[in-house]
Amino acid sequence: MAKNSYVKVVSPVGVSQYAWLTTPDTRFDETGHYKTNLILKAKDALPLKVQIDGEIKKVLLLLKRRLKEKLLNKLTVLTKMN
Repeated sequence: MAKNSYVKVVSPVGVSQYAWLTTPDTRFDETGHYKTNLILKAKDALPLKVQIDGEIKKVLLLLKRRLKEKLLNKLTVLTKMN
């Protein structure tokens, strides 16, 4: 199995909203999460959205391929049993 590869995504400068940077937000999870919303102008957000959407498509294709491989392996095992 191939090792995961991560793509570095850098957002444009924007305005932080509801920032949880010094203490984690524990409202819905006891362990808490550090997070913030980022407000961007539409013209600045579009390239970021395109990059993120492209990465999502790559992951979905990879998952689809892996699922097909697993199903084929199971079918091979089942046919050998008969």
